[in-house]
Amino acid sequence: MSELFLLDTSAVMTYIEDEEGADRVAEVMNNSRVLLPWTVLMEVYYITRQESGEGEALRRYALLKQSSLEILWDMDEPKRSITTRTSSLQNC
Repeated sequence: MSELFLLDTSAVMTYIEDEEGADRVAEVMNNSRVLLPWTVLMEVYYITRQESGEGEALRRYALLKQSSLEILWDMDEPKRSITTRTSSLQNC
């Protein structure tokens, strides 16, 4: 079974904006089970809307919703022991 990761807003924005560390985030997303709290989805939308406008924010929102990431709509879901990685992915 592959590792389970939980991404935060910083990791997702790093990936989307192709910043340093984006390759590591992509590797995790492509080779592991990845959880994404709904709050991250909303933060990515909000930040993008502020910086790049409504159209880009909606595009990124749709991209994340259609991805293989498992969105956690109920924040009580991850009550099991999991391996988590957040913004530290940028430093790997």
